[in-house]
Parts: sequence; C-alpha cells; structure tokens
Amino acid sequence: MFAHVRDTTRSTAATRFSGRAFAVFLIGLAFLAMTVSGGALMLAPSGRIAAQGGWSFLGLGRSGWEGLHLTMALLVIGAALWHGWLHRAVIVNLAWSRATQGLGHPREIALALGLVVLVIVLAALHLPPASWLETLAASFRHDLW
Repeated sequence: MFAHVRDTTRSTAATRFSGRAFAVFLIGLAFLAMTVSGGALMLAPSGRIAAQGGWSFLGLGRSGWEGLHLTMALLVIGAALWHGWLHRAVIVNLAWSRATQGLGHPREIALALGLVVLVIVLAALHLPPASWLETLAASFRHDLW
C-alpha cells in the first residue's frame, strides 16, 4: 500500500561508511585491548617462570600476551597516523594561528610536550611515579609467583 514511501527512519550517515568514525573506534578498541594485554603482562610471572609453570590467562601464555600487546601497539600507531591524516586540517588549525601567524595554542602545546618529556625522563631515570609501576610489576612477578 505504501511501497512508494521512502523509509526515512535510517539516516544516510548510518548507511555510508565513515572512515573518521572507523578510525576513532579502531583506536579506542585497540587501546582497550592494549590495556587488557598490558594488565595481563603486568600481572604475569617472568618469562622463565611463566614458561616452566605453564602460566596462562584467558587462554594466552606470556608470549601470546606480549605478541598481542605489540601487535595492538602497531595497530594503534597506524590508526593514530590515519586519524591524524584525516584530521590534519583541524590539527594544523589548532597548532598554527593564521590570525597571529604563530602558535595557535602555545600553552596547550607546551604542557603536552612538557608532560611527554617529563614521563620519558622519569621512566628513563627510574624515578617516581614511573618507577612505582616498575616496582609494582616486579612485586607481582616475584611475590605472586
């Protein structure tokens, strides 16, 4: 009876593939997988003990979790690069102000850069709070197993 009426309940955005949405979901889900694999590796016994004792978690041994973690890291890097390429105009506009012919958000850039450098330095020099994670992981490996 109403065969000529078009179904408008589904939007065209829902029927077309969105590369931007895919990139966002890919990064988010891969990050979630990396969080789980990182947690498993943090709780896992050392490699020798894990291999000798046949340790596994959710069906994967330590080497399986390491492989998963590294693979997901590469997937996150690839997806982040793709996401950056898709949003390059926005990123450039955030970083560079045409109006002032200078940095668009200098405080935010400086804070982000400073935080990354600080974490790298703290981890490289084995200083807290980065060293606390190393100590916590070591205590799991030695005290739990």
